[in-house]
Amino acid sequence: MALGAWLLVLAGLLSLFVPTDLLITAVFRLMLVAMGFVLYGHGRAVRQRELLLKAGASETTQLRRLDGWLVLLGAVLGVTLVGAVFETISEAPKFVGGQYWAEIATPFTSNHNPTLARFLLLKWGGSLFIVAIFPELLALFFQRRRAFRPAVICALATLVVITAWRLWLVNQPPPLPSGTQVAQFWYFVLAALNAGIWIPYLLFSRRAKLAFDQ
Repeated sequence: MALGAWLLVLAGLLSLFVPTDLLITAVFRLMLVAMGFVLYGHGRAVRQRELLLKAGASETTQLRRLDGWLVLLGAVLGVTLVGAVFETISEAPKFVGGQYWAEIATPFTSNHNPTLARFLLLKWGGSLFIVAIFPELLALFFQRRRAFRPAVICALATLVVITAWRLWLVNQPPPLPSGTQVAQFWYFVLAALNAGIWIPYLLFSRRAKLAFDQ
């Protein structure tokens, strides 16, 4: 199982280097990586549980380990960070010395579109937020710090606010390129689902409370 899981992770990571404009394709690639980590985490958790039971370890000792659904949470944070890094790099030319940004952001020009300018700025800002914050979250995760749970909760809630803001913005005049509204709707749904799953888990899961106690 471990070999198959890591092959799945590798296939998903390699596919991230192939550019795509389809949201569903990008989501599928990220799901490949996450599923690989899930399979590896499940196999590792089962194996560790068997070893601990043989050694006479208590249930509390087992729950203090970074196993089970926590492996998937760490994978989600890592995959999200990788995706944000790629997006930040790909969008940077539009802002840094790019003629495109000057055309849409400068008033009284033929291509001036203030809604699009604000949307691109907010989109890039969201990616920069992830690039800046998620490495610290991963560090807290692997160090099993008590601050991890509230930090992740705040980060996920912030991403919901950012995606909701973007969804509202793309529906303001003047109109944006075709398909932008649909894509941003699904980005908001994914962010809301992510927060809706992991925030309650971090708040109420006994494993999450015991694992991050340092």
